[in-house]
Amino acid sequence: MTDNIIYHDMASLLCSRLCHELIGPLGALMGGFDMLAEFGDFTPEENMVLRQSADRLAMRTKFYRLAYGSAGYRLIAPQEVMPLLRDMLAEHQITFAPPNDAVFMDAPEGSLWLVINQAFLAVDILKQNGHAEVRFDGNLDDLAIIFTGNEADIDDAFKLALLGELPNESMTAYNVHAVHNHLVAQKLGYKITCAVEPKQQVSFGLQKL
Repeated sequence: MTDNIIYHDMASLLCSRLCHELIGPLGALMGGFDMLAEFGDFTPEENMVLRQSADRLAMRTKFYRLAYGSAGYRLIAPQEVMPLLRDMLAEHQITFAPPNDAVFMDAPEGSLWLVINQAFLAVDILKQNGHAEVRFDGNLDDLAIIFTGNEADIDDAFKLALLGELPNESMTAYNVHAVHNHLVAQKLGYKITCAVEPKQQVSFGLQKL
C-alpha cells in the first residue's frame, strides 16, 4: 500500500468523523425549526426558507459522508445514495441518468463508491446545466460516464489529477475531488481514462492497472 493510499484512507476516516459530528446537531436544529413553526413568530414563508435551508444542509452532509467518507466503500446501497446524488446535481440544473440499482448487487466491492464520485464530477465539468449519464452493467471494464452540456470541459490540471499525475503542490480545493476519484479507482485496481469530444461532451472510462 502506497503512502498516498494510506493518506487517502486517513482523510476518508476524518471525513466520516466530521460528518458524524455534524449530523447530531443538525437534527436538533431541524427539530428546533419545527418547534418555531408551531410556537414561534415566524411567518409560514420564513419558516419554509429556514426549513429548506436545513434540508439542503442535511442532504449535503449525508451525501459527503457517503461520497468522501470511509463508509462509502462498503456500507452504502444504491437506493440510499442515488437519490441524494440526483438531488445534489439538480441544484446545479444537471439531470442524471443512473444505472439500474440491481447492477451493483454483483459488481465488485467499491463500485458504487467509484460511480457516485465520478458522476458528481459533473458539477466541475458542466458547471450549470447539462446531463450526466452512467452506463454500467456491473463490469468495471465497461463503465462509462458521459457528461453533456454547453460548457462541458476539463482543464489540464483536473485531467492530471484524474490520472494521478498532478504534482502535490498543484493540488487545490478545486481539483482535490479529482485526486480523490483517482485514488478510489486505484483501490479497485483501475485508472481513469477521459476524453473530451467536440460536441460539448466529456466521457470517463476505466483501464486496469
